[in-house]
This record gives sequence, C-alpha cells and structure tokens, in this order.
Amino acid sequence: MKHKSKDIAIINKDLARTRRAIVGLGCSYVWGKGAYDLELLQEEKPLAPGAWGDWDYRDRGHEQATLKRLGEKFNLPFYQDRNTLDTALMENQNSFVTQLAEVELNNTYTPINLGEPGNGNLSAIDRLFIYDIDWHLADEIIVVFMATDLLRTDLVSSHLQEFSKIGQDYRAIFPTDKTKDELVTPTDYLEYGYTQTTIETSYEYRFLLRNYKVLSKWCNMYNAKLLIFPAFRALPTFDEMIQDFAGRTPDGVDLDNLTDGQLDAFRYIKAAPHNNVINIQNHKSFGDWLLTLDGVDASKYDILDIVHNKKIAIDHNYLTPCGHPSKIAHAMLATELATVFKDRNWI
Repeated sequence: MKHKSKDIAIINKDLARTRRAIVGLGCSYVWGKGAYDLELLQEEKPLAPGAWGDWDYRDRGHEQATLKRLGEKFNLPFYQDRNTLDTALMENQNSFVTQLAEVELNNTYTPINLGEPGNGNLSAIDRLFIYDIDWHLADEIIVVFMATDLLRTDLVSSHLQEFSKIGQDYRAIFPTDKTKDELVTPTDYLEYGYTQTTIETSYEYRFLLRNYKVLSKWCNMYNAKLLIFPAFRALPTFDEMIQDFAGRTPDGVDLDNLTDGQLDAFRYIKAAPHNNVINIQNHKSFGDWLLTLDGVDASKYDILDIVHNKKIAIDHNYLTPCGHPSKIAHAMLATELATVFKDRNWI
C-alpha cells in the first residue's frame, strides 16, 4: 500500500477536485524518513543497525509481538516473515509535503511526494516526467525542490517498475572515500570509479545546472511556481559558479569581451533559477536550521558530523538520530513555506 501522495490514481482523482498541487522533489528529507508520530516513539523506540540513515522498525531486534501490536494500534502493515513494521504511510503523512497541502493550506491542494530515500536530484526531477500524473488538471502548481547532495547520481533501478505508484524506480550512486584496497562489492568498485573520474567542484556545478535546466523547463511548460530550499547543504550561488567558470580559463574572464563559447556558458549559469533559492530564518538548508534548533553551531558542524561521525551529542528534538527531520520539524517547515507562499502572493 502506498500513501495517497505517492499513488497515481489517488493523486489524479484529487487533482480533479482541487485543481492545485504541492509537489515535493528531493530525497528522504522530502519523503519523510524518520518522521514518526510522537505516540509511536513513546511506546517503542526505533532501532538502528549501526549505519547512519537507518533508525526504524525493520527487523532490528524488536519483539514480533510488540511490532504486531503497534501495527494494529497505528494501522500500519506488519510483516511477520521479515519482523518488520512498515511505517512508510506514517512517514509520508508527516512529511512537509502532506502537512503543507492538508494542514497549512486546508486540504485545498493535492500533495504529490516525489522524494525517495537515498536518491539524488536527477531522479527526483525525472519523476515529474515518467509518471502519468494528470498535470493538465492543475490550474496552480507549486514545486518545492529540496536539493540533496549534489554529487549523488542515479541509475535506473533493477526492480520491475510499477508506474501506478511512485518509488523503487532509481538507485543512487554515491561518491566514496574508500581506497582501492578497501573495495569489496561491485557497488564499491562502481562508486570508486565514479568518484575518481568525475568528482570535482566543476562537475558538481555543471550537474546542478543540468538539473536546474530540466526543472525550469518543466515548470515553464506547466506554469508552475518554483521554490528551492536545500536539504542539508547550502547550494552554490551565481557568483561562486562564475568564479569557478572564470578560474578554468588561462587569463580569467573579461565579461565585456567573451568568446562565443564563453558567452554561452555565462548565459547558461545566469539563466539558472538562483533567485528561487530561499533561506528560512537565515538558514541556507533544512539541516542547518534543525541543527541550530537542537543547539548545535551549524557553522562548525554538519549533519554527517553529528549523525555519522558522532563528534558531539545532541537532544534530537528536531533532527532524528538517523539524520532526518522529525515530525515536528516537518510541521514547522510546512508553516514557514506557507508564509513564503503568502508573501509572494502565490496563495
């Protein structure tokens, strides 16, 4: 069973009712990973196997009877053969995408959640095209692009794709810091090769520009409004991209005397939707905002420092132990985004 924000038939039926859509693009920060109801957390804590990113009820050592009881109480699927309580329905419901559409905007917009755990920006944007969502029914579309790690890329998943439901369509390839001697699995070798052949600042910027271009074209095609607020790292600015562009020429760039090739590149950077990138309460990413709320100096530490490297301990009121926003954090973001929409006269 998929949540209504990820079921194409339900989405299209609701679009016919509302004629408006809130679309979330991104990774697990959009999907809602770790955004459990407080009542569930009070009854039974999630467990983690040691790897960051996992903090759940999926065969982590919970008693089967406990998970079965929780499934019945919270109306969540329990799979006895895997000793797993599937909390996806709860997490998707608590995502800022659903909370924005149903709570802040009084159920007058259809929530469409195109975020998936672990995926990169390429796959999130591609989902606008590959699913049979009846976009033509929407008179108003607001897209919130929560850009994830810029160096992730995506490959088509080997799963048999069920295009009536959103998900399991791509798998991410991550940059790795492993040495050649530490490689074991085929994925290790793939990610090592990817890192060695492509990873540099210039590639990061150009990959982002490519994604910006595709997203902007889609938004123009459907007259959709676009807001960009990154997940856990600030996005490069126009000035930073231009400086990188200038630094890759022998004598820098004289903006008044560009060659045809330089002029094309300059226009490409300038045309990107830099003005659609927002700060919230002076924070350049969702993760930085949550670290600050949890009492961490976000200028000194980032998500990986806290969750993966365990450099300091925090209370995890807003940022969960798996490095994701809590339910209350998603609700706060929904409120902030609604304010931004109103300030821009979008709603």
